[in-house]
Formats: sequence, structure tokens, C-alpha cells
Amino acid sequence: MGAQQIDLLESMMEGIYGSCVQFFFTDVPELLSLFAKALKSANRKIPSNINGWFEMSLQNRVSILSPCSFVVAVLVSLIALGFRSYNCKVEPKPNTYYLTRILLIRGQGLIYLAAFLSSAIQARGIFGTQGLQPITDPHSSGRPVPLFSFFEYLGFEYNDIMLELVCWIGVFFSLVLLLSKTATFITPLLLWTAYLSLVNLGAPLLNYGWEWLTLEVGFLLLFLFPIYPLSLPLTFTHKDIHMGSEPPMLVIWLMRWCAFRLLIGAGQSKIGTRSSDCWLELTCTETHYVTQPMPNGFAWFAHHGPDWFHQAEVALTFVEQLVLPFAMLIPIRWVRILAGIAEIFFQCMIILTGNYAWINFIGILPSFSLFDDGFLALLLPQAKTEITSNEGKKDDDSKQKDYTNTTRGLSAMLSTIGMSVHKAIAVVLFAFICVKSVDPLKELHSASPWLHFYDDYFFVNAQGVFGFINKERTTLLLEYTHAHVTKSRKCVDRKESSFRDNSGNTMECKQLAGFCGHPQHGQGIRTLCPASCGICDPVLENKDTNITWHPLEFKNLPGPDVTRMPSFNSPYHYRLDWEVWIHTTASMEGAKGFQSPPSIVTSLISKILAGDTDAVLLLHTPLNKVFDDHGRPPTAIRASFEKYWYTSWDHLKKTGEWWTRSKIPGERSKIYFRNDFQWKPNKSDKKMQQVRRGVWERHWLLLYSVFGAFMAVRENFNTWKCLPFPKLLKFAVVSCMMITFGLSLTTDYVYELPTMALTDTTHTYSTLMIGLLISVVEYKTIFWVNCILCTAICMLATRSILRPFMRISTESIRTKESGKRQRDQSCTQTASISNSEIARWGLLIAITARLCVLSYQAHEYSGNVLSVRG
Repeated sequence: MGAQQIDLLESMMEGIYGSCVQFFFTDVPELLSLFAKALKSANRKIPSNINGWFEMSLQNRVSILSPCSFVVAVLVSLIALGFRSYNCKVEPKPNTYYLTRILLIRGQGLIYLAAFLSSAIQARGIFGTQGLQPITDPHSSGRPVPLFSFFEYLGFEYNDIMLELVCWIGVFFSLVLLLSKTATFITPLLLWTAYLSLVNLGAPLLNYGWEWLTLEVGFLLLFLFPIYPLSLPLTFTHKDIHMGSEPPMLVIWLMRWCAFRLLIGAGQSKIGTRSSDCWLELTCTETHYVTQPMPNGFAWFAHHGPDWFHQAEVALTFVEQLVLPFAMLIPIRWVRILAGIAEIFFQCMIILTGNYAWINFIGILPSFSLFDDGFLALLLPQAKTEITSNEGKKDDDSKQKDYTNTTRGLSAMLSTIGMSVHKAIAVVLFAFICVKSVDPLKELHSASPWLHFYDDYFFVNAQGVFGFINKERTTLLLEYTHAHVTKSRKCVDRKESSFRDNSGNTMECKQLAGFCGHPQHGQGIRTLCPASCGICDPVLENKDTNITWHPLEFKNLPGPDVTRMPSFNSPYHYRLDWEVWIHTTASMEGAKGFQSPPSIVTSLISKILAGDTDAVLLLHTPLNKVFDDHGRPPTAIRASFEKYWYTSWDHLKKTGEWWTRSKIPGERSKIYFRNDFQWKPNKSDKKMQQVRRGVWERHWLLLYSVFGAFMAVRENFNTWKCLPFPKLLKFAVVSCMMITFGLSLTTDYVYELPTMALTDTTHTYSTLMIGLLISVVEYKTIFWVNCILCTAICMLATRSILRPFMRISTESIRTKESGKRQRDQSCTQTASISNSEIARWGLLIAITARLCVLSYQAHEYSGNVLSVRG
């Protein structure tokens, strides 16, 4: 060992020693002091008799819930431990957590899938190198981005291809964690590293609590995996459960600790100094279902509940977040299980009435650690109820191999060493999380607890959500037109500006566009920069026509079309919609007068007017409607703000309208013109175009190819034996999926190739391959269903190949660029029958057949169980 290694080891030991000293002699006494102050404060508020309890204000009652629950939980725990010390068996059998580990792994796979899929489809348009909030340097935030650093170490430069590749790699391995029959610790480690790299890019749209909590829970999940591959059954039959080594109990307790902090942080944020008064008035849900970020259909019905229903909701919220967390830590089995059931019920009710990304799903996941195998076996009667570790399990004599004594001894020694190392790692992890939990516990005792992270790896974070509830919904409306309009020649921005930034530099009108509604300087900015503020009136080129404005809808925000029902999308997350809600409804409470669209919306508008397809794909309005028949973007986009509220029952029945709109006093529309955002290609560097004209429905093709490759890799090789040349066929299918993925990913960046025609042809061919792939799955199980499936998808693919699926028409479009000569541009027109529709139908038929296969298996299994019991 060299001198540098010795110095490094010494510095590490000194750091560990210093952390231990600080924890035991500084942090622990400080936390105990905070706990004591909280208990004293609660003790002063507790009445001495029953009459005093009825005379207490609701605020005092809620404020003492947590301290009183803490005291009760401690007393009950001491009593339970006392009974155990006297050999009074509170639990008749020792608890095991094999099935619990499987649920945690599958649940984290679903959460990773939602997170990576949301990023894979939206990342390039939002925070790609040419996105709405572009990130060109992955190290700009100063945080670690290990996967991007690894690619750079290999010699690859950071670009959008690398960003998308990391996202789709995450999608693939999320499917592995969710659906694969075997897994190792390498899979969750790769997923955690990849998502850490994405979050640490520093994009504002990735700076939310569910991103941090995903990494926190994902880090704990790493230590539930053994070093060797772990079998993860999907059907929980007696023959396919291979449980591996016993899950470390300390990691299970850390999962419970995570669930506790999540709930208690959310509860404390609702009674903090910055919380809304409606929480203590028990009226928050009277407006919450209207003003929440992305409501769904059930939210409309929940909003129209009676007053007592809304009061009960808020009261139960306090019970869930201030009382229930302490029940999770009580060492009594039935109390712990009831707490887990109650928490999952509450989270499911939130999921049914709102789209909050995957925050509620990641809130449910740690609650699974409250259940043991004995309880889960009641819910899964086909599962093995008496589960033992592999070390104690013996095979039948006919199946046992004749090992020598030396081999048996070596195997036992390695198994013992592995278990000891696993337990030692769990102990170190437990101590590490205890030290990291100090700052979040201090945050709980602050005047207004809120979301915080304390390191670049998000090991332990402070939680606190929805402390402030809006009373009205301010909605941004976008509309577009293809009419020939121009702005008045007198409406131009001035070149001189008296506004300066914090560094003293003069700010141009394009930089001031996001401050046109500033309460103090807004009037001056609008006078100086009328064009950038969008207050130029349109001028018709043809005086005999009127301007027809068409709605430009967000994915899941209310818009001009009030008849569109709020949709369900959780756990998938629309990042742009959430960010727009943050800058409108959440930030414009009581807004009056002129309001300026947030900077991300002005960037979105400029991209759409310039013809950027990635920006349009972030919206609900189809691409072929936003662009006209010749592929040209809108001539103008109008932005305005209005107040929205739910309609009544009778109004919904008569008109089908879910929302009612009202004008904001003093508000006027802002109009942005295409001539102000002309697309000027950078001829010197085609990789750095300001506007990207991508392929339509490109993400569907990428998703199909990744899913198809996963299905081919996942299926047991015996499934392919019914076909000729099974090894060659499996290799060919996987290769085709990878070629499809590579073509779909890269052709969008090669501007010299006819990417539209090339990728549409690839789309057709990939539909055929994926259909054939899913058709041969479980071929032996139900022959005729798979034959029909294979025939149907082959017919669809053949039809799409034989019939012209795309016609390209060119039209000369005259454009004028700053006094330069006129030039011609070629524009494309899409086919009436989209190839993506064929692919969607093929995937739908394949999934339907797959469900038929699974239902047939379930029916066959239940029949076998009944015959055995009979």
C-alpha cells in the first residue's frame, strides 16, 4: 500500500471519527432538546379536565397530536418489549419478509419506469440542448452526474442523443426490475445511478420532492438484494419461488423510517407558519380539487361533496399524517399492519382524485415494509406460506447432486461469509442513515417545515407538501391561428433600455419579456418592449376575413375547450403542465390587471412559431393541427389568463362543460407573431440548430422497440423451442429491435437524410417484428389465440407496406428574411392514415392476447387448486 493510499485511509478514518463525535455529542443532544421543547409546549396546551378539552381551539388540538402520539407510541412500545422480555410471545412465529422484498422491488420498478419514461419522452423538448430550458453542460449544476461522466470518459460528447439514450436505458432496466424473473443488485444500482445523473443535471423541472424521494428509496432498495442473482416470481406458485437469502431486518426498518418521515413531514407542513388557514378551518378540500395542479375526472365529483364530507377529509388527513406515522414504529404486529393498510388506503384515495406524478406511489412503497410474509400470504393464497431460506431447504434425494465433503464445506463457508458481509453492510447503512436523518428531523421542528435535500445524492431528505392551498384557479390559455396576420409596423421594441440585471449589464427586450406583468416596473417594460410583451394588435392582410383562433391545449391542464374531461395520467408525469401550474395558479393568487406569461411559456411559444416539433409534442393539440396542410407553423399565438371553476351538476348534464370561465379585471391578451421568431439555420454547425423538426410519433417507435427487445430477452428459451431455429430466431428478433431503436434514435439527428420516410418505413417493419415477437410468447399455452394474433398483425403490417402510407408534396413557400432575396422551402404533408395508428392497433391486439393467455393460466391454476383441495 502506497503513501497516498495510507493518507486517504487516514483521512477517511478521521472523517468517520469526526462525524461520530458530532453526532453523539452535538446532534443528539440538540435533537433531544428540540423534542423536550415540543413536549413542554404540548403539555401546556393539554387541558386538565374534560371540559377544557371541549373548550380548546382546533389549532391547539391539532398542534398536540404529534407529541401525544409520540408519547403513546413510546409507552406502548415499552410495554410490548416488557412482555417480550418475560417470554410472553406477542407474535407466535418469527416474521419473514421474502414476499415483502418482492413487493418493494416490483414497486420500485414501476416507479423507475414512470420516471424514466416521462423523461425519455419529454426530456429533449424541455431541457435538451435545444429545449425550453436548455442544458448544454451536464456539469453546470456542480453535482455529480456519474453516467454522463462515464460516457465523457469514453470520449463521447454530451448531446441530446446521450440524454435520450440514458433515459431509454432506464426504461429498459425498469422493465427488467418490474417484470423480469431474476434480478441482481446491478440492476437497481444502474437505475439509481442513471436517475441520479438526470436529476443532477439541474433542470428546474426535475427539482421536486418525488425526484428526491425516488432516489432515497432506490438507494435503500440496493441493500435488499443479495450479491448473487435473486429469483423474483410473478405468479407466486409453489414451484417458482426461490427466495434467496433473508432480507436484512435493518433495511426493512429503514424503509419504515422513510415512510414515517414522509408522512410526519407532510403533516407538519400543514400546521406551519406558511400553511393556509383553511387547514385549521377544515375547509381546504372545498377548493383544493379545483386548484390542484392536474385534476382528473373523479376530482370534479369529489369537489361537489357536502360540507361535512370536506371537513371529514381534512380531519382524516391530520390523523393520517400526524398520528398514523407513530403507529408504524410500534413493535406490535397487528398495529403495524393496520397502519400500513390505512396508509395505502389514504394514498389510493389521493391517486383517484388527482395526478401528482408518482409521489403517492412512492409514498405507498415504503408502507409495504410494514407487512410480513404471514400477512401477505393471506392476500396471495397461492404463495408459499411457510418460507424458509435457501440455506435450510433440502431437495429431494432423487434431485440432490453428489457433492464431496470438501465442496459442501466450501459452499457452507462461502454462504456464511456472504450472510455475515450482508449483515455488516446493513449495520453500516443503518448508522449512516441515522447520521443523515439529523437535518431532516431538525426541519420538522422548524416554524414551517418544507422540502429540502442536504447532499448531492439525496440519501435522506426533508418532506413537506401542500401546506399552501389556493382559493382560485388562474389558468393560462393559448390559442393559435393560421390566418395571414402581421403586427403593426409602429409596434416595435426599442433598442435602448434602462433596465439592468444584478451584474449591471443592460437587459434587452427579449430578456425583459418575462417581467411585463411586474407590479412595479411592468408598465415601463410594456412601453419599452411592446412586441416582446405581446401587446401588438394584429393587422389582417385580407380585410374581408376574420381571425379564427384555435385552442392550443396542454396535456392535462384546463384550456379553451371546457368540454374536455380532466384525464388520468398518474404515475406518468407531464412536467411542462406542472411547471405552468406553478407559475400561474400557485403564483397568481388574487391576480388582477396585466399578467405576463412565465418565461417557460414564452420560450414554448417562440419554439412553436419557429416550427419546433419537440415543443408541439409537449402539448395535447396534435401536431397536424398546429401545423397547416403545408407543414407551416401558426402565424400567431395568443396568450391570456382567466379564472376557472368547476361547473354544477345540472350545467354538466345540459352542456357537457366541466369548467366555467371568467375574465380577470384589467387583463388583456398577448399576441406573438411568427415573423418575430423566424427559423434561421446555422449552416456552419448543423448539430446546433435553434429549432428541431423531428419525426412525428417518434417516441412510440422507440418505446415499441425497447419493449420488444425486453420481451425477447425476458422470455424463457423453452418458449422458442416450438419454432424452427429457436436460437437464431431469438437473436434475430433482439437484433431487429436494437436496429429499430438505433435508427429511430439517430436518424432524427442526421439532417441530410430523408428522416421522415426512413423512420416511417422502420415504423412499419418494427410493428411487424414486435407483433410476431409477442405472438410467439406462450405459444404452447393457447394455440389458436396466438395464431389469430400472428395473422392479424401480419395483415396490418402488410397493408401498411403495400398501401402508400405517406405522400410528400412540395409547395413553394415564399419567405422574406431581413431584406434578403426570396427563397423556396420544401414542406412535408403527413398521410391521412398514420403508421403510428397501425402500430398502436398492433400493440393493442398483442396486449389483449397476452391478457387472454394470463387469464387462461389463472383459470387453469385455480382449477388445479380446487381439484387438489377437493
